[in-house]
Amino acid sequence: MSKRITKDMRIGVLLGGLSSEKEISRLTGEAVFKALVKLGYNVVKVELDRTLPFKLKEMQIDVVFNALHGRYGEDGVVQGVLELMGIPYTGSGITASAIAMDKIFTKHLLTSAGNPYTTVSCLEQTYWVSGAHQSECYEFTVHGKASM
Repeated sequence: MSKRITKDMRIGVLLGGLSSEKEISRLTGEAVFKALVKLGYNVVKVELDRTLPFKLKEMQIDVVFNALHGRYGEDGVVQGVLELMGIPYTGSGITASAIAMDKIFTKHLLTSAGNPYTTVSCLEQTYWVSGAHQSECYEFTVHGKASM
């Protein structure tokens, strides 16, 4: 969804949220908000919560600047809500966001496309929960040309 942003449009800077990264999102959102105000845009801050569609409608938001970090903001969820509402937004779309949040899957896509500089590894922790064997993968990315 592409739309030219004009100064008479109401821009909602989406910040905060429900993820563990909400504080950094607030810092990002505050910086974006201040920059847009300084440039003369009609801008408001919109804190992400489960009432987002109602807030966006009530605040008459024309376009969203997505300053969210982590789950819900970068995984395609908020993008899907905005698409359903017909509100243009910054950043990647639903599919690209969802794929990029899955680091292991992204690694496979990048390496299958011939990108030799991406190494993603998984440190696995195994434990017992209610008599069942469980494991969790802690992903990390090595940036730059590296091998493990």
